[in-house]
Amino acid sequence: FDVLRLGSTARWSAKDSVRDVDWLKEHGACIDNIRSYPSSLPNAGSGAFSTRSIKEGDTITTTPLITIERDELMLWGRNESGEQRSQELIGHQQLLNYCYGHRKSSLLFFPYSPVVNFVNHGGPEKSNAEMRWSTYSYSKSDWLAEPLDFMKANMKTGLMFDLVATRDIKRGEEVLIDYGGDWEERWQQHMEDWDSGKTPLDDLHNMTNYGNTSAVSELNLNSIVRTVEEQQSDPYPSHVATICLFNQPEGGECSDGAGEVLCRSRWEPSFDATKSKLCDIISRRTIQGRDWYTVSTNIFDKVSGEDMSLAVEFIARDAINFIHRPYTKDQYALEAFRHEIGLPLSMIPNQWLDL
Repeated sequence: FDVLRLGSTARWSAKDSVRDVDWLKEHGACIDNIRSYPSSLPNAGSGAFSTRSIKEGDTITTTPLITIERDELMLWGRNESGEQRSQELIGHQQLLNYCYGHRKSSLLFFPYSPVVNFVNHGGPEKSNAEMRWSTYSYSKSDWLAEPLDFMKANMKTGLMFDLVATRDIKRGEEVLIDYGGDWEERWQQHMEDWDSGKTPLDDLHNMTNYGNTSAVSELNLNSIVRTVEEQQSDPYPSHVATICLFNQPEGGECSDGAGEVLCRSRWEPSFDATKSKLCDIISRRTIQGRDWYTVSTNIFDKVSGEDMSLAVEFIARDAINFIHRPYTKDQYALEAFRHEIGLPLSMIPNQWLDL
């Protein structure tokens, strides 16, 4: 009866998910003062725009923060020289661009409330807002007095930011903050290197060949997937790969060949996306107007503790999808701009200044 009264099992399992206005005024925080639209700044993509007039000093929105250690966002590549192999730093993850921090601290803070990551850089002249440590009751402000070791042991939500208007903001006006002098200097240098051709040609070539999402989406609409043989004359883009969704078989017909175990198994449907595996399309046959595929993939054999090659037969088209090959999205381009959004030094507790 309660499920019917509340309207769904979700509402029944979270009975406090809807509150009255008085409770929200006392305990809640307004987060609908900004919405995302195309930015008014050139080459800035999307921006955050005010949905109503906001007075100077008012909180525009409040956002929880995930604490991250700077080193966790490093990208490492394998450097092979002769018989020696080592890891070398090749860049940083794209997430760095959406984190806040200071170059003298190894701590970064990632905000994750709606639209807040669309707030663009306006510099000292155009900015009309700024980030401050939140005064909201749910923010663990006592963490600001904790030592660095405590913060690194609590890489989770605790602290919060308030986005505060530094002047009156009109409805429909884009909300901008100052990313800081370090960010501005790095961005200008990045643009100068790009325009002057200082970026290595190999890296420029790699960036232009990074895949876009639309190409993958369009391929997934195709009714037929080309086999490996067909791709010899009509290949897919180099950044595209195919994955197949199936339940890993417990057994199958296996034989030794060329030093590896070769197994064959019939397709067992699965609705668990985590069971998708990279696969190659070996053959396609049409039976009563429907296409069925044989694909090749690698699976981990729990008995031998080793990977083995598996041919899955009679797999349906719906169980085959196109994806970006690992590390080919533009977010992994080595010469893409990467820098945290700057916080003023006055916001960083002295005990966190370890760089």
